[in-house]
Amino acid sequence: MAALSLFRPVTGLVFTAARCIGCSAFLDMKKPVFNGPLPPKRPPGPFLLYRMHNAELLAEEVSLRKSSDLQGSVVEQSKVAGELWTKMGKHDQLPYYEEYKKLKAKYETEMEEFYDTFTAEGREEYKKKWHDYHANYKLYKEWLAKPKIKTGRIGGYNIFVKEKFKDRPSELPAKEYMKHIAQEWKKVGTEEKEKYKKLAQEKNEASKE
Repeated sequence: MAALSLFRPVTGLVFTAARCIGCSAFLDMKKPVFNGPLPPKRPPGPFLLYRMHNAELLAEEVSLRKSSDLQGSVVEQSKVAGELWTKMGKHDQLPYYEEYKKLKAKYETEMEEFYDTFTAEGREEYKKKWHDYHANYKLYKEWLAKPKIKTGRIGGYNIFVKEKFKDRPSELPAKEYMKHIAQEWKKVGTEEKEKYKKLAQEKNEASKE
């Protein structure tokens, strides 16, 4: 029986500039890390299974949208997948739900086998610590999804990020969308950038008052 001390969740600083490309990130929240035996992974949901099984079809659909500025990007792929999934209807979605049920049943069996390796007391302690880890990780993900701007002076790009970030698809990771925003900023003309710069100056002046 592994010592219960192995199950202790610990935290560590795992931050880089890539977490918020072109944006100043706070270093005031730590990424939870669970040091201990990991349980079996949960199976992907019906929608993710659809994306996995139809990767080539989705890629082809995205390539046909030549008028899209996001053609081929992760943003467009997520958008197309969501649209096609919605249009399928429950009947066509059923196979993916059925597959998910089978994978879920297998996962639950594996979980029982995993917990059987603990004593009754160790099992309950592990469940509690695993639950606490996930609660902390959820808070971390919510924090990570928000644009990070320093409390000091800001620039025009910071204003641009905050404005564009509101349109982020819920299924798209913040890190990937920040890359998209950085690319969009490069396409912005000088005149429009000056507008964002002016807004930033106004906010900086207002913060001094």
